[in-house]
Amino acid sequence: MDKINFILERLHIDSSIIYQFLVFVVLFYFLKYTIFNKLKEVVVSRESSTTSLDTKANKRIQEAVNLENDYREESIKIYKQAQDHFSEQRSVLTSETQKEIKNITDEHDKLFSGERENIFNAKESALSEVLSNVEALSKNLISKLTK
Repeated sequence: MDKINFILERLHIDSSIIYQFLVFVVLFYFLKYTIFNKLKEVVVSRESSTTSLDTKANKRIQEAVNLENDYREESIKIYKQAQDHFSEQRSVLTSETQKEIKNITDEHDKLFSGERENIFNAKESALSEVLSNVEALSKNLISKLTK
């Protein structure tokens, strides 16, 4: 016991320690019921509101992902429709262009064949005229050469 008394004296602890301990206990319970319980309620309510906000945020993120997927599917669908439309228009324009080219080619062939017939007929008539005049021209040539 002497050692304990010696340690207490060196630490300057006397009989007022009991009163200090009682004041501490009373103050602790007073603060517990007035401040600490309120503080605990605030912490719990903030935690629950944070958790609910986290849940709401997760729901909104999921909605955003769903909207993104819907948008992506819709854009793919529209792209395919546009490609189909352009392909259809291209084939229509190609067939129309081929028809126009065929019509123009047929017109040119008709004009060319008509002109070819005219040239062939003119050549034949000129040839027959030359052949019909061959005898007269050969006599005329011989007479000129003999003179």
